[in-house]
Amino acid sequence: YRDVAPEVAGELGADIADVDRARLKAVEWLEDRPLGTKDLMQVLGLTIKRDNYNKLITFLGMLSAYTEEDQFNISFRAESSTGKSYLPLEIDKLFPEEDVIEIAYSSPTSFWHDHGEYNPEDGTIRINLRRKILVFIDQPHDQLLQRLRPLLSHDRPELVYKITDKREKGGLRTKTVKIIGYPAVFFCTGHLRMDEQESTRMIILSPETSQKKLREAIFLRAVRDGNRRAFESLIESDPFRKALRNRIKKIKQANILDVIIENPEEVASRFVKSR
Repeated sequence: YRDVAPEVAGELGADIADVDRARLKAVEWLEDRPLGTKDLMQVLGLTIKRDNYNKLITFLGMLSAYTEEDQFNISFRAESSTGKSYLPLEIDKLFPEEDVIEIAYSSPTSFWHDHGEYNPEDGTIRINLRRKILVFIDQPHDQLLQRLRPLLSHDRPELVYKITDKREKGGLRTKTVKIIGYPAVFFCTGHLRMDEQESTRMIILSPETSQKKLREAIFLRAVRDGNRRAFESLIESDPFRKALRNRIKKIKQANILDVIIENPEEVASRFVKSR
């Protein structure tokens, strides 16, 4: 990814243009080659130790945001200090900033007000979540998810909500909120109980808490906090991480509509056999 054509050409006695073309071909190969799960877990493993299945599912969940209606939702549920929010927050750094919405906390009501734009033509509040990654970092309860059930179920590409709002001089008035599109939703909470209606709409994950994972995480944290700038520079200069970032951008630009599964009957059969 570095422009090294002049120095390499000097060492090899080659033409600068030829060296530069070779470099660009190498970059193109790195970004477009088939990427297996092992390669993907290795790149994600730079900042996330162990938790292989969790980080793979989380990454693919965020990538699903770039489909038309095949996004899926994930709920991280675990006790305090187990890293339930670390996974999605580390992985969403790979995605374009304009596509990621991180919310530390939101009440069911404030979500509509803070993330909507007023449309004077029809007097509605419009929230465009098409191809967005929505990360709720640490929610104490599931009340907001209960309000978002139709969105999580992908009932309609445009959903209409009626909410009440207090007037300045007392009393209540009704507002109309329209949510456009489907986001990929990630919900982190220490609240271990979950309503059945939410559990059927989300993949439920919990971070690994093995001694090996904890030991590696402690050393990673020590190295990271010991020299933050040097650590971030090292991570961001990794060629495979750069290639993954650019691959994500290309997938976004490809404007993918559907995920096609060639053998859906086999998937259904495997699911039934394992249950």
